[in-house]
Amino acid sequence: MATPRTVIPLPDYERIFRIIFSVLDERANTPSACLFFTLVGAFILEKQYKLKANPVAGAAAYMVNAETATVATFGRFADEELTSSDEAFHCWIESNGVVIDFMAPLFGESMKARGYNDAVPKRMFQKPKNEVADSVHDLQHEGAFFLTPNPSLSIELFQAFMQRPANTDLMKVCLEWYRRPPKSLPGNIGMRDDLGNIFKLELHGPRVTGVW
Repeated sequence: MATPRTVIPLPDYERIFRIIFSVLDERANTPSACLFFTLVGAFILEKQYKLKANPVAGAAAYMVNAETATVATFGRFADEELTSSDEAFHCWIESNGVVIDFMAPLFGESMKARGYNDAVPKRMFQKPKNEVADSVHDLQHEGAFFLTPNPSLSIELFQAFMQRPANTDLMKVCLEWYRRPPKSLPGNIGMRDDLGNIFKLELHGPRVTGVW
């Protein structure tokens, strides 16, 4: 049986991305929040789509501009190999043989923080896992990707994340807000802060313009 190329349609992907963005924005450095995007995305996929969604942490690289051979890398190089640590890592989801990265529309912002100023398209990333490159040096076309999972780091990061009540509260807000297309989505949702005050979260964030 062939591996599907995607597990959710583009409109669903964009909606999940924008809800996570809206809840997280102004509460963290959003272009570097792969841990939050991944765990909340997996939470929504499991609860709303009944999919087994496995979050993974490690090192990753994505070709974002084949003409200039520009690669977005997440991790650090050691002896020309891309590795990960608790200070240099990326996170993604694996589901039904497909890799899903809900932070992909923010690759440009993430790279800009590291000095890359060229525009990077805001695209959906869902690719069959069996298309992963053998090495970061083998990325030849736009959307090509390389992943090196780090199981021990995954456990460490995910356990630490889930032990913080503020994180689990925000996950629940995202799930409560989400509606599967074509159901209409409430334009905002009420959220209570630590002092008991209720304020409105408005849906905002970049639109997704295509696929990698």
